[in-house]
Amino acid sequence: MFDSVEDAVQAFRDAAAAHHGARDRGDTTGMDAAAEHIRGIVEFLHAGRHAHLVFPLTMEWATAGRDDAEHANYRAQVAALLAAEAPS
Repeated sequence: MFDSVEDAVQAFRDAAAAHHGARDRGDTTGMDAAAEHIRGIVEFLHAGRHAHLVFPLTMEWATAGRDDAEHANYRAQVAALLAAEAPS
């Protein structure tokens, strides 16, 4: 599905942005499609032993446009987790 966990994280962020855009337009079909894509990405993360990324990614999504400080905090958590996984 993805070549790397970083690709999956970017896909999650892209799908979250699509969900927010669809919500802002009142496009429930678009929201459903984005949410379904996110579910697939979460399954990929779980299958690849990257479940620890799901909570901070979800909170990053939830805080986008609502709380800039919290959003930045969760984005930094994801970056730190990715960096910790990177080969030395």
